[in-house]
Amino acid sequence: MAHDIKPAQIPREGYEYQDLVGARFLIDFFRQRDLYDWITIERLEADFDGLDDIVCKLKDEQIFDLHQVKFTVDPDRADLALTWAWLLKKRGKGRSLLQKWMETVRRHQDGGTLGNAGLITNRQPDIEFEKDLVGTKVDFDKLEDPVRTDLANLAGGIEAARRFFFVFDFHVEALTVDAFEANQMARVCPSDTDEPGWHYFRSCVSKWARRKDRPRLNGEIHHSDLVMALSKARAGTIRQDLSVPETFVSPSASFDAALRKRVEGNNPMTVLWGAPGRGKSTYLSQFKQDLEADDYCVLRHHYFLSPSDPTDDRTSFPIVANSLIDQLRTCLPALGVPADANQEALGEWLARAGDFLNSSGKPLVVIVDGLDHVFREYRTSAHLDHLFSRLLPLPDNVRLLVGTQKVGDEHLPAKLLSECPRSDWLELPRLDEEATRKWVEKKDAIAALPAPDGVDREEWLTDMASALFEVSGGHPLHLTYTFEQAAAVPEQFGPERIRSLPACPDGDMAAYYRSLWRSLRRGARSILQTLAHAGFKFPNVSSLCEAAGSSLSDAAIDEVEFLLSVESGDVVAFHSSLMAFVRQTERFEEIEAETLKRVQSWLQTSAPDYYRWAWQSILNERLGDGSDLVLGPSYDWMVESFARGAPAEQMARILGRGARAALAAKNYARAQQLRHMEIRVLNGFDFQMTERQFLYETVLHVCEDRSFRRELVGDLKARTIDELVTLSRFAHETAQPALAQTIRQEFVRRQKTAAKSRRGYRGDFERAVAGAICSAVASGKLDHGKVLGLVDKVAETDIVLDAAIASARQGRDGDLLKKIRGSDALSRASDADMVDVSLIWVWQEEGLPVAGLIDGLDGVSPMLAVFAAWASGTAGDPQSTELADLSGMDGEYLEYSGPPQLVSGFVDAFFLGYWSALGGEVSVRLDTSMLTDPKWSWSLGVFDDFEAAGAELGSAGATSLVALYTKLQSVAPQWTSHSEAIRSQYQAFLRALEAIGYVLVAMERNRSGQSGLMDGDFASLSGCNHWNEERWLQKYLAFRENYLPVQSASELIGSRTGFLERNVTQFDERALAWSQLAALARRHGLPEEAARLNKRAFRCVISYGYHKDYFLWSVLDSIRACGEVLGDSIETRLEQIERVVLSIGEYTDGDETHHIPSHYNALVHDLAPQRAASLYDTHMEGENWIDAQDLLERTIRSCDLSSPFSYALAETAIDQGGPYALVMRSENEGGASVGLAARILAMTGAPARNSERPYSDTPLSDKEELAVGDYPPSDILRLATDLEALGWRTDARREIRKWIEHWHSAGASNEVLEAVALLDESGSLNRVLDRCADDIFPISRAVEGKTKAFVWLVRAHMETSGWSQFESGKAEVRRRFERIASDYRDRVDEFIGATSRSRIYRPGRDDVGPVLGYERLVLLLALCGRADEANSCTDALIDILVSETSDQPLENS
Repeated sequence: MAHDIKPAQIPREGYEYQDLVGARFLIDFFRQRDLYDWITIERLEADFDGLDDIVCKLKDEQIFDLHQVKFTVDPDRADLALTWAWLLKKRGKGRSLLQKWMETVRRHQDGGTLGNAGLITNRQPDIEFEKDLVGTKVDFDKLEDPVRTDLANLAGGIEAARRFFFVFDFHVEALTVDAFEANQMARVCPSDTDEPGWHYFRSCVSKWARRKDRPRLNGEIHHSDLVMALSKARAGTIRQDLSVPETFVSPSASFDAALRKRVEGNNPMTVLWGAPGRGKSTYLSQFKQDLEADDYCVLRHHYFLSPSDPTDDRTSFPIVANSLIDQLRTCLPALGVPADANQEALGEWLARAGDFLNSSGKPLVVIVDGLDHVFREYRTSAHLDHLFSRLLPLPDNVRLLVGTQKVGDEHLPAKLLSECPRSDWLELPRLDEEATRKWVEKKDAIAALPAPDGVDREEWLTDMASALFEVSGGHPLHLTYTFEQAAAVPEQFGPERIRSLPACPDGDMAAYYRSLWRSLRRGARSILQTLAHAGFKFPNVSSLCEAAGSSLSDAAIDEVEFLLSVESGDVVAFHSSLMAFVRQTERFEEIEAETLKRVQSWLQTSAPDYYRWAWQSILNERLGDGSDLVLGPSYDWMVESFARGAPAEQMARILGRGARAALAAKNYARAQQLRHMEIRVLNGFDFQMTERQFLYETVLHVCEDRSFRRELVGDLKARTIDELVTLSRFAHETAQPALAQTIRQEFVRRQKTAAKSRRGYRGDFERAVAGAICSAVASGKLDHGKVLGLVDKVAETDIVLDAAIASARQGRDGDLLKKIRGSDALSRASDADMVDVSLIWVWQEEGLPVAGLIDGLDGVSPMLAVFAAWASGTAGDPQSTELADLSGMDGEYLEYSGPPQLVSGFVDAFFLGYWSALGGEVSVRLDTSMLTDPKWSWSLGVFDDFEAAGAELGSAGATSLVALYTKLQSVAPQWTSHSEAIRSQYQAFLRALEAIGYVLVAMERNRSGQSGLMDGDFASLSGCNHWNEERWLQKYLAFRENYLPVQSASELIGSRTGFLERNVTQFDERALAWSQLAALARRHGLPEEAARLNKRAFRCVISYGYHKDYFLWSVLDSIRACGEVLGDSIETRLEQIERVVLSIGEYTDGDETHHIPSHYNALVHDLAPQRAASLYDTHMEGENWIDAQDLLERTIRSCDLSSPFSYALAETAIDQGGPYALVMRSENEGGASVGLAARILAMTGAPARNSERPYSDTPLSDKEELAVGDYPPSDILRLATDLEALGWRTDARREIRKWIEHWHSAGASNEVLEAVALLDESGSLNRVLDRCADDIFPISRAVEGKTKAFVWLVRAHMETSGWSQFESGKAEVRRRFERIASDYRDRVDEFIGATSRSRIYRPGRDDVGPVLGYERLVLLLALCGRADEANSCTDALIDILVSETSDQPLENS
């Protein structure tokens, strides 16, 4: 059965297939929660190499089911069958599929961690493979040679092969992707979700498969994630922390009492309303705190917090319900709310909680605030209706408190109004006079108010409160304005001054602003207008005033300064209502250009560098000159900007606006470039940089401009934990205790937040604790008791313990290290030796008396004993030598990093040998007698090697790393051992070497003050078989002691730079490597080198994606469009990109991108056949056999067999698809190919194309169909209603298309268009209608003419995401473009502009780049005869590709 998939869509179809396989496993897990702990899709981890598409961890066991998915678009083709040849064929220079699978299976079998393993594929087995299958298993003993021998050799013997095939399954599917999806959808619809819910679940599966660490660390999908996904929700408590200011006072004691009485009494529901700015949400937050102080359980949800709130969604019912349920789980843990509680059961759980709390005599209180915000922002109250249908009627002993502004009944839930009519609502009053007095007293307590000398202070404060109350009427916002305005003139501050200010007795802030505005002088108004027009925050008030006009007087500043506030160091309006008012004032729009010109002048002459960089080109464009915005940005500009400390968000804003400006100027090539750069900036750090701390560290230290550095610090809440740790260390190194303390407070906040639920990404709480410990060193507040308590308390101890050890070493706190050494947590640590290493470094670097090193210790390790003897010059026999306990290792699961006890044992063996060489009496020996399992045989010999090495180095007094690594050359490296046990033990060996190395360096520093590393040592170490320069550098940077001499650091930088400049590597690896070298240079006093290296790291961050990046496909398809449509020669362009194309497997992980050389083969074959021979040579020289074979087969399928040369070439087609290609030619063409095909088949024994195999498929689930003839055009709305009622049980788009075709064929074209207009106006099925726009277009074209019909092409292109090769089909888009080329060449620019904005963007977002397809824009321009522009766009894409790969030494690949 021939496939109907377009070539460009084949990779996408493969994704779909893999996602659906994953969905099948996930649905199984959803049905049986005890089946697994978690599932991952595409787990990027070496331990699952080759079997990582679907990894399932069995419930409560360290056992994994491993599955690989392989898809082919045409499963019945003989050359795409499931065959032994396909499974055994090596991929380029690498391994075959079976070899990878065997190695991974063996590794897990040896470790006892394998459940099941297998291949899932739609490839159909050929005759030979099918006869070897028994069910899903291959019976190895029934195999025949040469396959049996090949498999045995591959596996490492017959028994090993037999063992592999005993557990490995071959699952062959016979479903198309569409059928597969229909079957999986039917499993959950309608029983668990609806059709939109299924699509949401599918989008989740796709996201989890593509994005790292989604939905959890390492991509783990838990049962609760499936419950959320299949119910269209995400669980977890969303942010509800609306802060209560220190000066908050309740409006009146009587109101407090009345509200409290309602909650504690029999009033189940209370609606509290208040005018804007009244402080309703703040009051409810304080009320919640008061209730909690009295041991009430209170749940809350705010529909709105602030404009800067980062929460994506506060409105949808699933989000709100899950947040409330999650809070209930935290508030009442004894209630036992499960992690995957369904949000639809919200009412049930509230009822259970109310019943549970009955015995306490207190109700459960639920607060829901901000109902007015929902309709105002989203124009629908459907989610409010859903929530209140689950909340009401309230269960017994549950109280609901609702906060809102007064809005129309139609914008509120009907159930709310029926349960609590407006007549029963409570209005939040303004502050009464007593409350105003309390507010003044709080102000006075925070900072004493400047009362005049000689007055009675109490009477003066009372008069102040009276004056404030008289003027403000108790309105909280106006009260604040009035106080700040009066305080701005200290010498006049007092009741008299307050009474002279504008009043607000009726609480109408708009009236207050109008009155204030009339009283302001021109200069003061200009300040506020400038802030409103500029659209960005200013660094300080003086800058704002200067931008508003240099002639402004101090009086003008004084007039408005009380209306302003400072937020993260920037000047903003104190309240957003002020800017809303200013924008509505008379002539505001008229004076925009005049105002912006003044701001422009300030940017050019006086603004700090950051503001000039961030806003000048944008402002120029707003004033009509977009040249800088369009022509300025480049890859070099991005790198330089990053290196200066520019935030990615602002860079993306510049690029997005630039792309829009270029589009408006019809400079499509530049628009594409700028949009592409914007995407790279936004995605680079998520996809290309897993560890940002080194980049961040270097930029912080080398950034010389204060304004850029302020942006680097930025909003601490937006920083990652790693960035906060880096920032705290920066604060410590640069002596900024205030910054360090602020960071510490942010860590404490995160720690408390994570502790409340201990949910979300695994380890959030532990990482916050670790960060808090690190930041405590920088702030000088390392509390021993708290640190030890946290170390002992936290279950996942390693990250916290490591932070405590590193922080104690960094803070030179030996006492804390000794306390950690004696804690129980150390026995659970994976790197316990670092405590003693750190103790030695603290004693050495602080120059402490050596006797104090071991004083007070219960036991002394050989490491400590050696250093003490070395430093004191005497060696004896420590009375309490402490050696590694190996007794618990025999049955231990072998971690990849090696058993920690084994690391300690190796270290002890070395230092026992060193101790004896120093003349010490060794009365103890390391006990290895319990290591009887044969798997430890390798380590038993290594213990002796370590002891001998220690003795030899000790005898010579040697402390150099070169001596250490040279002495242990006799131990054979085990990097690639087939035994997982030996590889694990070898990792322990390497870790022991590293720990020993730290101590030897400390010993040398004790002796000579130097590190012992000399010029040329790294060159010598590079010849040692256990030395790994990259690994050592990572450990050195983490140790943070910076003991290398500058010349040694330079030598290491040169060595690593040389490696990177000689070898093509993945861009994510290069970005990390360059950033590490930059950090190394910076820490060793080489700031210029650090800056240079960091720029190379940034370039890699914004370079070609290492994982599933399809940009090169777009470049190739653009070249094809120019060649096919315009008839241009493409050879020059191919020369520019050939090396980039053929090396793609080296600078990406090959996932999906390995198809690109084949795509390039097709391009050369079709449009530049004169290059085919040299390309074939290149493939062969690079040993890229598959690509060479692919090119040869393409040539054979089309070459002129009448040519002796071509005929001779075709006679060589004896491998893989060659015979099949000839068979196809013989069937289609006859002639010379018939005899040649017969000879090749006879020669090779290859089977003819298997056209006899029946195609097995499961029919799509039936969708209900309507009798569209029963719905005349005049009855279109009834059709829409019926389709909406059927929901997922029908295909609405198909039915609408049938209806259009039916009535159009019946001659009712005019009526169809009238009905469509009616349907369009009603809003029913609007997205379905847009997806039928291509069908409506020809009717509109015929009836209404081409001018009116044009809009349907626009709608079709937008709704089907026509610019995206992954969202819409190539054929349908080309047909649309051909219609434009035929009828609308004069409206091409209009079409491009109209379709460049996606529906997902909010109106007015001019800082987001346009949506433009790369190759599809080229195709449209080419079809419309705009050759120059098509070529310019193609050349621009090639320029991007060259820039993005410029850091790679492709000439060496």
